[in-house]
Amino acid sequence: MRRHDMHRWPLHDRKQLHVLEVDFAFRSLTQSSIGVCVECICVRLVDPLNLYALSNLAFDNHVRSVAARYQSTVAGLRYFNVYGPRESRKGKMASMVYQLYRQLKTSGRARLFEGTDGYADGEQRRDFVFVNDIVRVNLALAEGPVRNGGVYNVGTGQARSFNDVARILITRLGAGAIDYVPFPKSLTGKYQSFTQAELSSLRAAGYTESFSTLESGIAQSVDAWDRE
Repeated sequence: MRRHDMHRWPLHDRKQLHVLEVDFAFRSLTQSSIGVCVECICVRLVDPLNLYALSNLAFDNHVRSVAARYQSTVAGLRYFNVYGPRESRKGKMASMVYQLYRQLKTSGRARLFEGTDGYADGEQRRDFVFVNDIVRVNLALAEGPVRNGGVYNVGTGQARSFNDVARILITRLGAGAIDYVPFPKSLTGKYQSFTQAELSSLRAAGYTESFSTLESGIAQSVDAWDRE
């Protein structure tokens, strides 16, 4: 299975996975120009931002078209912005939560973008989801009744700002400050200032567990990162 990170419109993520036996997962990368990931099937309702997002969408819809032939569970999980323990080996691919943690630990300063798309400095938002919750969703779908072809967003359903992340980290670490840096011109028109998971399909599939708050997930992550 893969891990995830993203927003709201139909389907996505990084690498493809086990389709025939258990389930497949991918990331919230079926990005639309709106930045919202709704749960629908019609390709015409989606406007992928790049070829990578388009390829994920195509894979999604292919699995949907063949899933009914299989007797084992075939489910797609669209992970949003996953963070948690054991990210130190991921380098630039680590979550922004971990990257801000490292910035504060090494320099005492968290660097965030200045305002974009009507959002104030550092107020761009993501659906940050704790990795323990990702594991619970995977196990619930794998161990529950057979499902064929469902594609489910996996996030908290609540977008939080990068300012929130930095401030929670600063409080947890006991020191630090935020610096706002100019928004890169190279990202103009390619950056999503808001992403949030729509969870109605996951709830309809029978998953009723609550998701960790950002405060709780960061607290657990910092404790783990401090030990790593």
